[in-house]
Amino acid sequence: MRSGRAGLAGRKAPTCPPIGALMCYGERIVRVIAEARGQRVIIESVNDDGRAFRSTVKWISLNALHDHRLRLKSSYAGCLASVSSG
Repeated sequence: MRSGRAGLAGRKAPTCPPIGALMCYGERIVRVIAEARGQRVIIESVNDDGRAFRSTVKWISLNALHDHRLRLKSSYAGCLASVSSG
């Protein structure tokens, strides 16, 4: 007899990323701003024009930075820092 839920064998259940964490969402690097309802978080990112915007996405859609951290350009890091300060 099998135990547990079908389709989740060998996978971890998604967990809410910590507030302030830098994560990957598709091709973008985003910062987690707040926890929302229904396994979602509010993220903030900077578009090509340099404007910051916020979106609500599911936890499972976010990935850890790992090796992407090395590819983070200093100018983009500066944009994220300016967004967090004001």
